[in-house]
Amino acid sequence: MMKKFTKAIVRRPGPEIIDGLSTANLGKPDYHSALRQHGQYIKSLMACGLEVTVLEPDPRYPDATFVEDTALLTPHCAIIMNPGAASRKGETEDIMAVVRKFYDRTEV
Repeated sequence: MMKKFTKAIVRRPGPEIIDGLSTANLGKPDYHSALRQHGQYIKSLMACGLEVTVLEPDPRYPDATFVEDTALLTPHCAIIMNPGAASRKGETEDIMAVVRKFYDRTEV
C-alpha cells in the first residue's frame, strides 16, 4: 500500500522573483500576481487536507519559491538535490534544515 502524503513545504515568493531564471520568454514575472497565485496554491493544498509549512521568502535566491527543485521527498527518505544553476546552490542548505524536521533519513 502506498503511503499518503499529508504535508507540504512551500516558500512565499519575494520581490526578487522577477530576477529568477526563465527560458519561457514571457517577460519578468509580476510580483503581486505571483503572491496572489501562491496564496491560492497554499489554499488549494490545504483544501486537499495537507498540513502546509510556509517558509518566508529568501531574498538571496530569486528562485527559492520553487522548493520542489531542491528536495525530492519520498515515503522513505528525503533526497537533497544538486541544482544546476550556480545561483541556486545555497538553497539546498536551508531546505535541508526544514526537511530534517520531517525525515529521519536525508540523503545528499
